[in-house]
Amino acid sequence: MANVYQQCALTVNLNERVHTIPLNCEEYEQLLRRPAAPSATPSSLGTFIASHGESWMIDSGATSHLTGNRSSFLTFSTSPKFPPVRVADGSYSPISGSGTVRPTDYLTLTNVLFAPKFPVNLLSVNQLTNTHNCSVTFYPSYCVIQDLQTRRTIGTGHERGGLYFLDTTPPVDARALSASVSRLQWHSRLGHPSLPTLQKFYLLIRLA
Repeated sequence: MANVYQQCALTVNLNERVHTIPLNCEEYEQLLRRPAAPSATPSSLGTFIASHGESWMIDSGATSHLTGNRSSFLTFSTSPKFPPVRVADGSYSPISGSGTVRPTDYLTLTNVLFAPKFPVNLLSVNQLTNTHNCSVTFYPSYCVIQDLQTRRTIGTGHERGGLYFLDTTPPVDARALSASVSRLQWHSRLGHPSLPTLQKFYLLIRLA
């Protein structure tokens, strides 16, 4: 008998626009049961929150970066001008301000909204591509963030449970790798004769 995969949703209202984040029902229920403060009692809550709570979800439907983690901000300013965000339990959380967040050592996000009750970190593809002049290309199991001017890879993400999350490890740029290989290394990789062999061959030609 085939497994039935049920879909639920986390609805977010940002800047008077609504978008939906697909979650399976088990993940959705775990978000609903998430405590306001860390609990000392171990529970199954955690498989999703523990592995995803500090990660940044790469969301092509979000209009703005959003987090509920106040301690992650490098700079922060309060502002009452933003509309509230609807969280998973149906309640609304006010957006109390915005600022700069550095989710990884290689990527800095500006104008990140702060909603105290929001249970996940959202990285908006729309905002990222506009502020960083980059592209985000999605593949079945990963995605690549690439600078449009230099074509360098400035970030990567991987799929987990049907969602894409930003990698915290530095991206490997193919151009940088090729640039770091010396001429001698390429000479060897292409199967050319070694330098001593070439020198002997050169001497034989001169003596002939």
